[in-house]
Amino acid sequence: FVHLIPERFFPCFFFHFFCSWRGCCLNRYFKGRLSSSERSAPTIAFVAHYDSHAAFPGAAVGADSNGSGVVVLLELLAIFRKLYEKPATRPPFNLVFVWTAAGKYNYQGARQFIEDFQSDNSDDHRLEMAICVEALGGVGPLRMHASKQPADGSAADRLLRRLRLAAPNQSVELVTKKISMNQPSAWEHEKFNIKRLPAVTLSRLPTHDDPIRKSMLDTPSQLSLEALEQNIRTIAEAVLGHMLSLPEGGYSTDPRVSADTSVLSRDAVDRQRLAHAIRLFATRPRPVADEAATVACAANLAVAVGNYAKVTVSPVSMHEVQIWPGVSDRLMAERVKPAVFDLVIAGGVFVYLAAFYHLVSRAQRVLETAMLKLRKRV
Repeated sequence: FVHLIPERFFPCFFFHFFCSWRGCCLNRYFKGRLSSSERSAPTIAFVAHYDSHAAFPGAAVGADSNGSGVVVLLELLAIFRKLYEKPATRPPFNLVFVWTAAGKYNYQGARQFIEDFQSDNSDDHRLEMAICVEALGGVGPLRMHASKQPADGSAADRLLRRLRLAAPNQSVELVTKKISMNQPSAWEHEKFNIKRLPAVTLSRLPTHDDPIRKSMLDTPSQLSLEALEQNIRTIAEAVLGHMLSLPEGGYSTDPRVSADTSVLSRDAVDRQRLAHAIRLFATRPRPVADEAATVACAANLAVAVGNYAKVTVSPVSMHEVQIWPGVSDRLMAERVKPAVFDLVIAGGVFVYLAAFYHLVSRAQRVLETAMLKLRKRV
């Protein structure tokens, strides 16, 4: 389990391994896969970008956007892995968990994953749906962002109904926004929709231009462990219902069965594991341009994912974006004398000039008097 591994172990052990990747860039996306027993099973992808950004990238922690998204995917992977341990309990779906790089730069990692997914070398040829997650660590309603109103009976429509069923005491809203081809993508799911792949984004944010997405104020103190746990449980419950084709009208018509009955155990979401993942991925800046931060985050992520699934690491090519290394600089400051000292110096200079002027004026008069006396004697 992730929380059993000391934090100081991650960057030290894997630093040399990740530094060997250094070629044209350090940006990578990580993929963990849980395979079904059926060869033609469709695939559900969970996607979250792991970088942070703000006006001062070196101070951008990005705890909620999108440190919480990284944590959500790790916890979902840990929950679903238990179902895939035995062939008899495996759902008829492949699950792919993807942590992408450069999400703050028009979702370069998601674009690269889609290109690889659609290539001939991909093992997953049929995508049921991509569920992108971002900013789920705060208090508020759960919102499903989509590019258009989901069609009746579509995967997105069924997911929305199951989210509302899984969270009867929580508001689950649908927010639609058309894709603008002339502007950078507003949400990560738009990269999938552009390629005609079904995808949605789950977030607590009402709009894509919420300032917290690129704010230095997005710190761990803004996260709510209870809200994060509730959102993870809701998503896991809805996806499980979708994969197992559970009744959408409730799990039982017996009035003795509570309406909020869950297919997950009470301790399915491990709070200790969540807290440790938050310390790893939601308490430190992760700007793309910071080489050391990128290497450390990648090392931690590879180990965390590797505890539950086989990790596939792929490079991300940056299109229409130029990343310059370095997110900090040195500011030189020197101590100077106080302002009173300047006033004293100015006063001294004034006295000196006044004395010099007075001396020169008297010397001129003395010289003129001496010359007159000499002329009279001559």
